[in-house]
Amino acid sequence: MPSELRAATLGFLVGSLTGGFLVGAAAWLLRPPPPDNAAVQVLAATEAVLDDYARVTRMREALAHASAARLAVAEFLASRGRAPDGNAEAGLPDPDALRQVGLETVLVQPGGTLAVRFAAPLAGAVQFRPEAVDASGGVHFECSSPDIADIARIVPGCRFRDGDRHDGTLR
Repeated sequence: MPSELRAATLGFLVGSLTGGFLVGAAAWLLRPPPPDNAAVQVLAATEAVLDDYARVTRMREALAHASAARLAVAEFLASRGRAPDGNAEAGLPDPDALRQVGLETVLVQPGGTLAVRFAAPLAGAVQFRPEAVDASGGVHFECSSPDIADIARIVPGCRFRDGDRHDGTLR
């Protein structure tokens, strides 16, 4: 006999024996419904989508904070014709001083490559390598990540390069 049927029968018997048939019937009617597997699966999928959305949003916010460093590297390169070799030369504070919510460090590496590391609970790093100066003086950066496989979805135009670490400081 299924457990629901046993519970209903028991409710009716208890109600009958105690003289309260209606009490037993009400207890059976007011019982919580069993969980629907489809509803549980939909809720789990919705939670996963929301967690991913929150992760992507936090990473984008952290990269927005790091954009000032990218601008400093671009201005240095455009005005001096070469890339800065560190945060101090680019006019930026120490890498840890740029810490924000979701952002652990922003490091200007030799050659002007900008290494951005995300803070916990986010994980991974993104690097921006100055690549070219166009006719108007604008600097284009190549974006890649050695450990965020879906980086192209987070930062359009950015590529995943497994194990790509310019000088080992990203991991």
